[in-house]
Amino acid sequence: MKTISTALLLTLSCPLLASAQSEATDSVSVHDLNEFVIEAPKVIRKADMDVYHPSKSAVENAKNGMQLLNNLMIPSLSVSDALGTIQAAGQSVQVRINGRESTIDQVRALLPETIKRVEWIDNPGLRYGGANYVLNFIVTNPTIGGSFQGQVRPALNEAWGFYMADAKFNVGSSQWEVYAWCMLFTS
Repeated sequence: MKTISTALLLTLSCPLLASAQSEATDSVSVHDLNEFVIEAPKVIRKADMDVYHPSKSAVENAKNGMQLLNNLMIPSLSVSDALGTIQAAGQSVQVRINGRESTIDQVRALLPETIKRVEWIDNPGLRYGGANYVLNFIVTNPTIGGSFQGQVRPALNEAWGFYMADAKFNVGSSQWEVYAWCMLFTS
């Protein structure tokens, strides 16, 4: 008899609970999302390299070539604009611009709008002089105009710090560049 009364009580209380829950209305209004776009750099995997095409947002959020490279988020690549280093798996990376060996400061002097693609070669072999890793920036230069870039980094532990200036002039298919840097030390 006790089991029958417990079952009867459960059967009577379940519909009451269900009706009490369905009466509450939702206070949050429903909004339909029309469209949203997730942008990522386009990556083409080839047999000997990965080719990264910078997205529009990666270019807009970068001021120089190092920041654009950081925005591309290439796996296993560590980019430090403050220290001026590019490493992969703790080893140095050879940097090239249009196939020519370059320095980190020349990559810093690149305008993000002029970088068409970045080629990442993680197994270069002997073609690049025994380098462990190679980054090749493919750049298009404007036909006329130029750019100027300067950088000043005062140091806390040195008297003067690091100063850099870079000017590029484009005429037709030719480009001239003047680059200067200075590190002053006290003895």
